[in-house]
Amino acid sequence: MERAVLRRSLGFIITFCIMFFAIAGTVYGEDDDLVRLKVLHTNDLHAKIDEFGKIAAYIDAERESADHSLYLDAGDIFSGNPVVDLQYGSPIIELLNNMEVDAMTIGNHEFDYGQAETVKRMEQSNFPWLSANTYVTGDTTVPFPKPKPYEIFEVNGVTVGVFALTQAPPATGPANIVGIEFGDPIEVAKEYERLADETDILIALTHIGYPEDRELAEEVDFFDVIIGAHTHTTLTEPAIVNGTPIVQTGSNAQNIGNVTVTYDSEADEVIGVDGFLQPVEDLTEIDSEIQGLVDKYNGEMDEILSEEIGETSTGLDRNNFHETDSSIGNFWTDAMRHHTGADIAFTNTGGIRADIAPGTLTVRDIYTVEPFENEIMTMEITGAALKDVIHYSYTRDGRNQIDLQTSGLHYTIITDRNGQYLDARLEKDGKPVKDDETFVLAVSDFLASGGSGYNFVGEVVEPLTGKMTEAMINYAKYLTEQGEKVDFYNEGRIAIEVDDGAPVEGEVIGSTNNGLSSKNKEQGDTGLGNLYTDAVRAWTDADFAILNGSSVTGSIPAGDILDKQIEALDRHGNEIVAVKTTGKKLKEMILTQSQYANQVDIQVSGFHYSLIEENGKFIDVYLTLPDGSPLDLNAEYVVAYNDYMHGAPFYNIGTETVGSNFGPVWKSVVDFVKKHDGPIDYEEGSRIKISEPSDQVVQAEIKVKDGLVTVADASIARLADKGTLIIELPSDIAKITVHFTEEQLRELVEKQATIVIMRKGEVSLVIPAIEFAKNNELSVGLERLNMENPISAVYDFTIKDGEKEITEFNHAIEMIFVLNEEEVTNKEALRVAHLNEDDEWEALETFYEEGMAVAFTDHFSTFAVIEVEKKTDEEGKNPPGNSKDDENVAASSTNKGGKSGDNNSKANTTGKQLPKTATDIFNWILIGVLLIAASCTLYFIQRKKASKA
Repeated sequence: MERAVLRRSLGFIITFCIMFFAIAGTVYGEDDDLVRLKVLHTNDLHAKIDEFGKIAAYIDAERESADHSLYLDAGDIFSGNPVVDLQYGSPIIELLNNMEVDAMTIGNHEFDYGQAETVKRMEQSNFPWLSANTYVTGDTTVPFPKPKPYEIFEVNGVTVGVFALTQAPPATGPANIVGIEFGDPIEVAKEYERLADETDILIALTHIGYPEDRELAEEVDFFDVIIGAHTHTTLTEPAIVNGTPIVQTGSNAQNIGNVTVTYDSEADEVIGVDGFLQPVEDLTEIDSEIQGLVDKYNGEMDEILSEEIGETSTGLDRNNFHETDSSIGNFWTDAMRHHTGADIAFTNTGGIRADIAPGTLTVRDIYTVEPFENEIMTMEITGAALKDVIHYSYTRDGRNQIDLQTSGLHYTIITDRNGQYLDARLEKDGKPVKDDETFVLAVSDFLASGGSGYNFVGEVVEPLTGKMTEAMINYAKYLTEQGEKVDFYNEGRIAIEVDDGAPVEGEVIGSTNNGLSSKNKEQGDTGLGNLYTDAVRAWTDADFAILNGSSVTGSIPAGDILDKQIEALDRHGNEIVAVKTTGKKLKEMILTQSQYANQVDIQVSGFHYSLIEENGKFIDVYLTLPDGSPLDLNAEYVVAYNDYMHGAPFYNIGTETVGSNFGPVWKSVVDFVKKHDGPIDYEEGSRIKISEPSDQVVQAEIKVKDGLVTVADASIARLADKGTLIIELPSDIAKITVHFTEEQLRELVEKQATIVIMRKGEVSLVIPAIEFAKNNELSVGLERLNMENPISAVYDFTIKDGEKEITEFNHAIEMIFVLNEEEVTNKEALRVAHLNEDDEWEALETFYEEGMAVAFTDHFSTFAVIEVEKKTDEEGKNPPGNSKDDENVAASSTNKGGKSGDNNSKANTTGKQLPKTATDIFNWILIGVLLIAASCTLYFIQRKKASKA
């Protein structure tokens, strides 16, 4: 022990000296006494072998460049991929052998296949399975070798000890560990202090979980580094506890840990530990030999796993299964009853390992959600024993949450305001269950044999009736044969009811008038979700905060809020983590998880989002700041969430953490409530919405009656902010008016929409809705005049607010005339012209674009396109047609006087002055872009309609 303390003291002194000389400008050269041990590490691989080619290439390259290296795995290599699990883990052992892993800690899932297969896998391995706290004490089902507690490696002259610990007891089926006992990890570790003197570097390779690793570091100070596992915690850099660095990579082969331990051989002291995570998705190099093995295994199992056994339009998910029944829980337990003929069936939530997305259901899906190959047992049990089981299921380990999904039974947990169990109400077929009634229960052999501490008191009817996977596969096939889809829902089989009158413990820290609940979190934001995320954001001073749905459960009734109530609601005790991320990563994660869950999954603070749903599926998500402005997807933000999300690859949004040791979520909530002035209440549904597709370009549905065009409200509702509404008018009506109601105009203005009114092959108007923000309603009139003009149609345009005519606009309206190009002799001379107050044609600045003449106007009157040959004061006075029609044109336009208004802001007869909204260089560029966009939009709409015709 003295040597270990001395080593740490010398380490701090040497580190200080190195830093001092570096700052002073002294060159600290490579010292022959310094050894840098490169340790590559993985944990909780869970049979995810698809990216092993990348992982192997990276590890090989890192070890090749290092003089001293090891590759260690901290356990749970099995259970999670049917390609591996259906072969009892053999494929991943062969892969790890080829990747030359040096040692592995035994994880709880290493026992999942049963003792016989565990022993076979140990014998197949070229590397040691280590565990100091695992003891073979009794009659195991097969001869079981006692694992070595540690391994000492000689790595190019450096002695490295690798000491291992396993979860005690491991979370696996009790039958898998018969005759094996597990000592307390920390107490066992204390017995091996001598290893600090026997090795140069001592590594603890543990499978006990991050909280226990922290406790280990507090209690035992002779490890140079702790490489952990089990909790799937993603530590992007070593967490230092009591001077000991702790590292962990997350799970599912998403990251590779890379640790460098610097050892001073002269001082016999580790003077530094640096570490980082290498995301596997960022790697490009692939070990072809390893990837070839992966491809071989996948190919061999593909035919079996790809078998289609049904179709599900609802999907089968675990949503809220800690609060109520879930769709996958209902399918699973119904399958168990169908398979056994039992009265009631139970399965535990911890055994349901994945969701199934809507679509085709395959054998692979079933093995993915149930990778443990559990058998179904039937037993006869009384109503009283059932109630005892329900009581235990809710309260076990102080979790206070639903743990048993059910078929054939409805049950309600009664709790106090703090979520503490008071009673349970059991019903079967709508009638209360009596204590002395007996039922045949179907349950997994894992639970029936005492797994997770359960005690089912009853008489066994059939010890082994078949596997869970077999029951679900056959049930899905049965439903399909009956012409049914494998569609399941939350049916209310399970509920939690709060007794507000029950006495509770705790200090009053605040109040709520309306109550705060997680109810309906699948459809939007909730009071409890808003409270939690607001608290986490305030606690960390992050830009945003997010929490997954399963982290926000329960309710706070109206009235006083107690600190114990908050603590009890946070059933997982998750720690807060803050990371740097981008808006793009945030958007991708929210959309992916919403699609996977087929509902809202993320509660938020600091920003809002809207999920876009089409045909029952989410196709996009829009993120905005609370003021409605769009979130910058390229910007970097600090986002706070919990350690579970950070450790799960499907929730993780960044590897660079900000700050540390924020503590559990519930403590931030208590602090937030205490500091809040007044009752805490929220308007639910304001932060998260589910919407129909909202498009940037929407072709409006219209109705035409007696020359009046009305637009469907739904078309405007679909329109995205700053989107374009296309209204295509029939061509057989000379005089037509498009009318917008007051409500429609308000919505178009609020969305800052652009309205495009088009007559196919003739003319289009591009109108900014914001121009009419002060008007009550809007009517746009188009009248095709019977005037000869070979180049374009001649139109009279009007615009009204009710009966009041609008004569001028502040924002220029764009006019696009389709040309008869056969009649155009000089494109440079083309001008859009309008009749002025004197019934004379006045030209506007005009742009030619692919068979169209485009101009801008700040008023409405009669317009057409003409050719102007001479740029003189008289150029704009040539009417459409030839000179002999001058009198007719003048006569036909006499009644149009007064529509043009003041001409001071319009182009003069030289045709060179643009409307006042487009006179500088910036607007020239903007106009060009708009013209091209408008032209393309119209072109493709016309093409699309032509293709449908």
